[in-house]
Amino acid sequence: MEEKKSNMYEFIGETINPLLGECSHKCKFCYVEGLKRRFEAINIRYRGEVRLDEKVLKKKLKKGVRYFVGSCNDIFADNVPFKMKKAIIDWCNNNPQSEIFLQTKNPNGLWKKVDYYYESFDLKPHITFCVTIETDDEELIKSVSNAPAIYTRNAIAYLMCHTQITIEPIMKMKDIYKFATFLSNCHAEQINIGADSGHNNLVEPTKEEVLLLISELERLGQKVHLKSNLKRIIG
Repeated sequence: MEEKKSNMYEFIGETINPLLGECSHKCKFCYVEGLKRRFEAINIRYRGEVRLDEKVLKKKLKKGVRYFVGSCNDIFADNVPFKMKKAIIDWCNNNPQSEIFLQTKNPNGLWKKVDYYYESFDLKPHITFCVTIETDDEELIKSVSNAPAIYTRNAIAYLMCHTQITIEPIMKMKDIYKFATFLSNCHAEQINIGADSGHNNLVEPTKEEVLLLISELERLGQKVHLKSNLKRIIG
């Protein structure tokens, strides 16, 4: 299960997972939990304490392939030790022949404390750092996930690297105009929007609300990419 074709993004070629163990965010809509119930091999890989897959970290990535690194857990979650994050980032930086896509719900996990200040890990130009922000409704997201508060995820705005935002699974929003402004102020190069593909009975926006969000983001100058699974909501 180290490498496979990605279903998460149309623009991703393969996924690869250098971090094993259970994700501390415990999102109720996580597709990996479903896989763990179906396949014992996956259950073994992604349960228990987080740990590195040393075999993966010895791999040389394929030239010209766009990889999603860490698709089965969150490399930057608070329960992942600094030395593990560094080992993975160093490996990513040392594979410039490939394009690499990292994604997290905890962009603050990219920072490390040095004496009395914080600095972020250095990400090379072939790496894109993506942050998931499903909604602007803090209480709604707390009801289905242990991930960090949404307002903390704007830390992406302070990163000196290629960045994207993914709104997936998109959930009901409290104030679409303010949410669009919040997202725009993160200064991401692209905003991806997708729907729940796992039939998790989430509280979702209407077609009109999604279209309004898209329109407002584009009005604010944002590049918006619609994932194929969003067709279920907007037709």
